[in-house]
Order: sequence, then C-alpha cells, then structure tokens
Amino acid sequence: MKKLCAVFCVFLVALMLSACQAFHGETSINYPQDEPMTTTVFLQLKSLPFGSTADTEIIKWLGKVRTDAETADPDSHHILTAELEAVSESDATYTIALTLTHIPDSTWEKTVRPFKIYVRQTMYNPLALLPDSDIFAYYVGFTSERRHSTTNANQMTTDEEGNYVYLWSSAETIEFNDVYANRTLYIGLVMIGALTVGLIVFFISRYCDCKKRQKQL
Repeated sequence: MKKLCAVFCVFLVALMLSACQAFHGETSINYPQDEPMTTTVFLQLKSLPFGSTADTEIIKWLGKVRTDAETADPDSHHILTAELEAVSESDATYTIALTLTHIPDSTWEKTVRPFKIYVRQTMYNPLALLPDSDIFAYYVGFTSERRHSTTNANQMTTDEEGNYVYLWSSAETIEFNDVYANRTLYIGLVMIGALTVGLIVFFISRYCDCKKRQKQL
C-alpha cells in the first residue's frame, strides 16, 4: 500500500510540473506583413461640395493619395498605389485597392491561466494612411468564420454565407480578442478525480477483504 501511495504521489507531482506551462504562461509572436501588402478599403460618399460631382471628387481623392505616395519617405510605411476597383451606385460606395509598404508587423499574444486562455491579435489599420476628408467616410473590413469574443470594430454583420464581417471606420489599430476554456486543466482534473476514485474504491475493497478474513479466523 505504501508503494502504491508513493507511485501515486510521484505521478501527481510529475503531472503538475509538466502542466505548469499549460496552466500559466504568456507567449508573444510578431508576424511580418507581406511586402508589398495589398488591401481593400471602402469610401462612402458623405456630402458633395456645391457644383461638384461624385466622379470629380473621387478623381481628386485618388490624385491626392497618389501624390502623397510619390512624396512619402521611402523607408516609412505608406501607400504605393491606389486604384478604383468598383462603384456601388446604390449606396454611393467606392472600392479602392491599396498597395502598402513597410507596414508594421501584426502581433499574436497568448495568455494562459488555469481556467481560461486569452488570445489577442492586432494588426495595422490601412485607414491610418488615408488623408482626412469631409466628403468620404472610410471603412475597412475583415471576415471570420467564427465569431470573436470581442473586437474594437465599429460594426459587426454577417454575410450571405454566414460568415462574420467586422468593419472599422476609425484609424485605430485593428484588434481581435478570443477567450477559450483551458481544456488541459479540465482533462487533468478528470484524470486526478478518476485516479482518486479508483484508489478510494481499491482501499475500501482491501479493507472489506481484511474484515472478511478476520471473521473467518
């Protein structure tokens, strides 16, 4: 019995030591962006100056962005090209394809706690490179098959395929947060519980056997 208890204690210590990282830890990884990086932003018409047209204003806007790209510091993160991809006349929205360079890395951070695992992902927002405008409102979006626990998106919708669409209209860093249950802890607790129950049953059965032998004598 003493040997069995010793083996059980050694197993528990080994399990706790091996699971320390699974119960408590922090990991941070940087992921470089593609160079150059292509992305899509949306411009929605807010108001028109008197005597102007939407087509005129989008041409002016593209001209300004391209001029800014030519005069930008080559080593800084900036727009290389801006091209008009599509126009939605129903809601006066323009789809713009941007080519970006020297974009900061996206980050992935994982924090492990006994019962929860927290994952935070951040990435650069291309809206930060667009010029201020009183005529257009800016949007950038990301699609996800699963719903994130929280984001700093300004709006969340779903598309026809059931995917979640997150939209940002501000230039702040894009952020996704997810919270998961720490399954390793629950599996460990189940194993320890099963072993404990098994030992209790074993000792009770041994005790009952001893009592029977004493009665027989």
